[in-house]
Amino acid sequence: MRLVARELAVDIMEPETIVKKFDLTVAEWDAIIQHPQFKEMLIEEKERWNSSLNTKERVEYKTWQILEDALLQFQEYLHSPHFSDAAKVQLLQALQKQVGIGQRDANPGAGMGERFQITINMGGEVRVESGQDVTPQGRLIEGEAVES
Repeated sequence: MRLVARELAVDIMEPETIVKKFDLTVAEWDAIIQHPQFKEMLIEEKERWNSSLNTKERVEYKTWQILEDALLQFQEYLHSPHFSDAAKVQLLQALQKQVGIGQRDANPGAGMGERFQITINMGGEVRVESGQDVTPQGRLIEGEAVES
């Protein structure tokens, strides 16, 4: 019941689509929407969905819905001889960016492990340094600390 209440609160799908999504019969649908507990859940879900704390999720959800609805039109543009090649490339790049195709990992730690360096300060001006490039397979150096 909570999932049906959420879908109704979001108000993007038509009730017929929600019935199909949850594989409900008409009798089950009628029983759910008439249930007093469902009515309370629907009020809670509407308050949660329309809360100012939920603005980011609401905008993202609606943006994805707009994109999904526009996909058929985008496909027509991409195959249209009247749509410029430059515009087609920009549209493809925007779509790829939206779904993360062709982008490198933006995680700053993603390149870690490709090189390491060890510096040992021996006191005074004496320093011992060693560095090595590591292949993606890398090597693991195991050891243990020993008190002296």
